[in-house]
Amino acid sequence: MKKISEKQSKMQKSFTLIEMIVVVAVMGLILGGLVISMSQILNGEIMLSKMQAMEEESRYIMDLFAQDAQYSELNPTFKPDTFLTAERIIFILTDKRSDVLSGSTSTVEYNSTGSADKYYLTRALSNPSLNNFNEISTLNTTPLKYKPTYKVRKVTNGDAESYIISISLVFEVQTKGTVTIVPIETSVVSRIFEF
Repeated sequence: MKKISEKQSKMQKSFTLIEMIVVVAVMGLILGGLVISMSQILNGEIMLSKMQAMEEESRYIMDLFAQDAQYSELNPTFKPDTFLTAERIIFILTDKRSDVLSGSTSTVEYNSTGSADKYYLTRALSNPSLNNFNEISTLNTTPLKYKPTYKVRKVTNGDAESYIISISLVFEVQTKGTVTIVPIETSVVSRIFEF
């Protein structure tokens, strides 16, 4: 009788196969939830870092474009009677803007390269009188969803004429399964400053 009661108490203290399966299944669900949560956190971190990189690029592009537009003249091709929309734009550098690229033949052109909804903004400095000097820079690593567009509006105030130039960029930021479209636009008044 004593042996039977000892056996029963040992069986009561141990787990049955069904109990073990239930415990393993619950642990698997908890670990699966944790893995999914960690994956979402990592994807969020990647998206955040890509958005910060895009923000830095766009700020750099806008500052550079504003400087080129304010301290240069528009190429006559891009001087509309009232309004013009274009996919590229060319500025003529003013005298004394740069010791290297001085003279009215120096130009800055904003254009784009790429294909199939991935575009990159390029900025080309050129001066034919300096042995065909031509320096092309790509300004973004985060692709643009569409070609950049430029809008030029003529503004007259008495005898004075100036042009309001807008640049529109639409960035595409991608992570696993997530695509974010970020439109950015800025406007600048183009005019010549006297130094």
